[in-house]
Amino acid sequence: MAEPITKAWSSERLAVRLTLLFLAMATVLIGLTGVYWIQVLEPRLHADAQVNAGVLAQSHALTLADAVSEADTVRGRQRLLETMDEVLLLTDPNTDTPFILGLRLNVDYDVVRATPGTLDIQRGRTNCDACFVTRIPLYAENTRELLGVATFYSSNAFFERLKEDVRTKLFIGSGILLFALLLVWAAVAGLVRQIRTSERAAAAATRAKSEFLANMSHEIRTPMTAILGTVRLLRDTRLDEQQRDYLGTVDSSGEALLSILDDILDISKVEAGKLTLEMTNFDIETLIHGIVRLMDGRAREKGLALSYRIDEAVPACLHGDPARIRQVLLNLVGNAIKFTDVGQINIAVRPVDVPRQGRADLEFTVTDTGPGIPAEEQAQLFEQFTQADASTARKYGGSGLGLAICKRLTEAMGGSIFVDSTPKEGSTFGIKLPFTIVQQETCPEAGEPTIPETITPLRVLLADDNDINRRVTKSLLSRDGHSVTEATNGREVMEAIQDQDFDVVLMDLHMPEVDGLEAAERIRTLPELAKARVPILALTANIMRQERERCARAGMDGFVVKPFHPDTLYREIEKLRAKGD
Repeated sequence: MAEPITKAWSSERLAVRLTLLFLAMATVLIGLTGVYWIQVLEPRLHADAQVNAGVLAQSHALTLADAVSEADTVRGRQRLLETMDEVLLLTDPNTDTPFILGLRLNVDYDVVRATPGTLDIQRGRTNCDACFVTRIPLYAENTRELLGVATFYSSNAFFERLKEDVRTKLFIGSGILLFALLLVWAAVAGLVRQIRTSERAAAAATRAKSEFLANMSHEIRTPMTAILGTVRLLRDTRLDEQQRDYLGTVDSSGEALLSILDDILDISKVEAGKLTLEMTNFDIETLIHGIVRLMDGRAREKGLALSYRIDEAVPACLHGDPARIRQVLLNLVGNAIKFTDVGQINIAVRPVDVPRQGRADLEFTVTDTGPGIPAEEQAQLFEQFTQADASTARKYGGSGLGLAICKRLTEAMGGSIFVDSTPKEGSTFGIKLPFTIVQQETCPEAGEPTIPETITPLRVLLADDNDINRRVTKSLLSRDGHSVTEATNGREVMEAIQDQDFDVVLMDLHMPEVDGLEAAERIRTLPELAKARVPILALTANIMRQERERCARAGMDGFVVKPFHPDTLYREIEKLRAKGD
């Protein structure tokens, strides 16, 4: 299953979280303001206003007590009514509202009512529901005799006005704070938009770079197919030593160029987030043995001994990405061979810890007897376009991308890469990776399909619009006894399929009139079953994963990247023949 490598965070998620955070803060602010007003501020203002009403009533109590003490006479009663009028006529200068709306005196069980036109206090009731009611006992000044009780009905207008002012200021302040939060959110949201725009621009630039590199790879690989194919054909002719040496130089230089192209494309895919992992079950012994078998020839050319050792505690069958592990180890072994002139190279696999609960952490190391690397130069080895010494590139060549790719791939698989080196003694490069242990019987059969010593002649339909590539590929196939029919586009492919039977179709993808993908789809819909099921191998200079997926959707059975080695082509054909059997 492919596992795309993506970023954990994105600007879109950040924008959503900031918006939710702003809404939450605004809700909390409004809620706290309302709770504070209802539970704290309004009751406190009401209590303060009630106290003030009591103080106001108390200030009139002595005057009323003095008037009540003389209420036995007509003159005294008149004075009492006048005093009550004075109390009731006291008003708030800001609103012209009386402070005291009503007054009732209980004197010797007799009720002395307020003057008409002020407040209806008939039968001891008032229509002033919101008034502050204050009862004050009246005592004689000298004897402290209880003369009666005065009930004041004080206006709440002042309290209401004060409450409204405070409430207005409170909510204005909250609104200002909310507006400030809004400004902060807008500023941050604007910054996030800028980040998002920058990310999109960077992503577009990365995509453009990836597409450019893919196109350039295609354009370079197309002539390289002819160059390397012609070199392989020439090697089978009569050559003197000097000519063979020249051809070897061309061949190795072409392979080096392809390696650099692959490195650049891998880095581009990592940066574009398009690097994928193909997780599957694999046999560790088969993987390491295949690497040694592939690299042993290069080691022998330099007189080096290449060996490997797998610890007995290493599980035989694991779940991971064998292709990416193989890519990393091939790079490390290739570097060891390149920089080692005398001695040996050893590949070792051992468990980091005791495998438990179906999990195993393994360490893969490649140890050489090369020149070694100074400690101060080891830290930069895994950076892009970097080598330990400037003279290294001049002497050995290389782009300085290999170890950077190894680091990216290892980290993508959840592991780490390290180096341990001593000048003049050698180096050890290693990776640590986590795996899932699987049952032995679920592992695929060891090894790739081998090329039989005697190749069965095949009827091959070769479709390619490039004359040189078609001629070179035909020569390689014809040399081994295969019968080759040529086609330059998808229309000719369909005509050839209708006229005769083929064992395999080698289909270039990009052809005029009808391209390889459409031709493959048409073949799969042919009414004659044998023709519809003919094996189809895609031939393309595009190595991007999307190209492989398009080929699979079109019904193709395999995928061969140009320029290809004849052995690679034969192995792919053997895979198809094995499936057919």
